[in-house]
Amino acid sequence: MAAISGQKGMAAWASANYDTNVFSWTLNMSQGALDVTAFAATAPVVKAFIPDGVYEWSGSFECYLDDTDLVTTPDDPGTLIVLTLTATSGQTFVGSAFVTSQEPNASIDDSQKVTCNFQGSGALTIA
Repeated sequence: MAAISGQKGMAAWASANYDTNVFSWTLNMSQGALDVTAFAATAPVVKAFIPDGVYEWSGSFECYLDDTDLVTTPDDPGTLIVLTLTATSGQTFVGSAFVTSQEPNASIDDSQKVTCNFQGSGALTIA
């Protein structure tokens, strides 16, 4: 398998003010687990788990700030958006999410950026 450069990745959403300024995104998909470890007569006891049936997804994306895009976009935290994350390979991840926090930052030796953290709500479609 050949490695793929991240130069063509993308994040987009319906209100789309930051999407041209996005330079990185991260997606976390997780499945919970239930401990079903049984008693054992002698140590050591090895833990056993089964899936709990609850799947969730969340992540973040980073954007450059400029003089035309306000920090209140993509939407105020808590507003549901339809988010599309696209990998360089063309694989897409689409679902409804809400921004849980926005973290603008400024440094004397770097461009101004904002990190937007999001929580998925409902199914994530992977194509």
